[in-house]
Amino acid sequence: MNTNGKHLPAAPGPPALLGMPRHDSPLMYVWEAVDGQGRKQSGVTGFRHRATLDLFQAMRDMPDPGAKGTLRAAMLNTFARQPVYVYTPVLMRLCRDDVTGGIRVEGGDLR
Repeated sequence: MNTNGKHLPAAPGPPALLGMPRHDSPLMYVWEAVDGQGRKQSGVTGFRHRATLDLFQAMRDMPDPGAKGTLRAAMLNTFARQPVYVYTPVLMRLCRDDVTGGIRVEGGDLR
């Protein structure tokens, strides 16, 4: 109803071609850490900060010189015939420094 007390016409619905409106899937953050012998730890969360903290914790638990870790974002593609996750390039890489044994943060993939 408008300010004059008259009913306004209803807004037209979305075109039939588009079907019902969908909400985009939320972005998820996927991390994985692998030690020098190939043992893995991984996780998924909706919060980038949480994923970063979890990845660092996993790397602290892997003192091997060959330990590596990655962080990516992922989104569920619901438009595919079989829903699948689509991953971004690597956002951050971690590895053990050969000299100091500390965790070294490297940049992600440029795209």
